[in-house]
Amino acid sequence: MSKYPKSAKTTEAKNLLAEQLVSTKNYPEAIELMEDFDEFTDKNQIVFQKINYFYAVELYNDNKQDQALVHLDKSTNNAVDNNIDGQVTFLKAEILFEKKQYKTAMENYASAYQMMQKAGVNTANYSNLKALYGKAYCHYMLKEYNNAAIAFGKVIEECNVTKDAAGKAKVLPDALLRRGDAFFILKNYEGARNDYYQVYQLNLQGGDYALLQKATLDGLLKDDEARINSLQTLIATYKKSLYLDDAIYQLGSVYEERNDYEKAKMQFNLLLDNYKNSNYTSKALLKLGLISYNENKWTMHWFTIKQSVRSSQYLRANKP
Repeated sequence: MSKYPKSAKTTEAKNLLAEQLVSTKNYPEAIELMEDFDEFTDKNQIVFQKINYFYAVELYNDNKQDQALVHLDKSTNNAVDNNIDGQVTFLKAEILFEKKQYKTAMENYASAYQMMQKAGVNTANYSNLKALYGKAYCHYMLKEYNNAAIAFGKVIEECNVTKDAAGKAKVLPDALLRRGDAFFILKNYEGARNDYYQVYQLNLQGGDYALLQKATLDGLLKDDEARINSLQTLIATYKKSLYLDDAIYQLGSVYEERNDYEKAKMQFNLLLDNYKNSNYTSKALLKLGLISYNENKWTMHWFTIKQSVRSSQYLRANKP
């Protein structure tokens, strides 16, 4: 090849060598060789498009995002196969999202979605559902909460018709939670409460967080019975939840507000017995002190207030 660079046989030899390098997944050398071609046939261009994408995937999996983007651009610049170009655009969006370039990522998710719609292709790593989800999350990260709520709504609608069962299982819980969060921020409390409750009802991942958020909304909507039910359900159902101490403290606080002091004390003592290092420990002690004061139990009142102060000092001194 070096002796007769202009020969037709040399071109044929380069093609054969490129095919061999591709078949052994030696993408870097295949790309380097093909970049030295004088011109591409249609077949060459498709191969070049694909191997740059495949190499970009390898680089991405090795956490080499910037290098992956270089080869994704090379693939796009030689786009012939719309299906591959859609996958390229989707991966580019994923990388840009991880780099917190949300506006550009959103544009790429939208383009990838359109390409997938035309190509009619959905795979485990590349689907209409995941493109819609990525676009919705970009709105959320940009604090465009109204647009995020609308976009997550489209994700939820797509979940109802998609054949991508694995994608649905991964995306639906978070889409409901994030739309709930967006509604919460927008003060659409009923909409948020419905989304959170649906996560629990469908037994989806994040049910404990959903119930805690619902309980907060129940309180804002002055629905004490619903708030108590939400907190009791969380405590009974999610015994290993990271939110248990929060839920127990909130439940005790609801009972205290209703002057149901015996039930309130039961919750605060449960918190003190089982979550000694919780951020709610000193607050629970203070609540017990106030309950004792309201019950005219002066000795217990001062004892618990002192314990609350000591607990606060300990937690501050031992804060990680």
